[in-house]
Amino acid sequence: MYNDTTFCFTIQKIMTINTTIEPITLEKIIEQAEIDFAPAFVHGVLTAYACHDENDRHWAILLQTQEQLTDKQSQAFQQLAEMQQAIGVALADSDLSFQLPITDDASIKQQSLATRDWASGLWFGLQQNDLLEKITDETNVEFIRDLKSISAMPLLDDDDKHNLADLLEIQEYCRMGVIGLFLSNHKNS
Repeated sequence: MYNDTTFCFTIQKIMTINTTIEPITLEKIIEQAEIDFAPAFVHGVLTAYACHDENDRHWAILLQTQEQLTDKQSQAFQQLAEMQQAIGVALADSDLSFQLPITDDASIKQQSLATRDWASGLWFGLQQNDLLEKITDETNVEFIRDLKSISAMPLLDDDDKHNLADLLEIQEYCRMGVIGLFLSNHKNS
């Protein structure tokens, strides 16, 4: 499994079988699904597919490690599908409520790793769902170009407070860039 920092990205999920509402962490879902990717990477992939089509589930094939899923894994993949829809709702929200799955209480190094993982997951998902071929708007083309650099950025040092300001700027750029990408892809929807 992944050896990544625990991120406190939580969703409120209504189980269709169980009528209780419970917070589910992305890490627990990934563990249950037996996915070998970091939570931020998985979130990036789900975000890419939400940008393309909120109902497209081809990401499951990319993340699945076994041909046959157990009931527990199937349930986890269903939770990821619900998370993808929630991401799509957040991206479409006029209040710009979409957030990267990164907590403020993580170290600068952990936050930079999560940002890099998320950007890598978004880039990978955009490549796999063929959305890259459809992007023609110059702002989005520039964001995609920058996304490649962000996914390869070095881990930032915890001791330098300037790194935190730089990292927060990068995270905000990613957040607004993916919202813009989503909106331009869904403007005629």
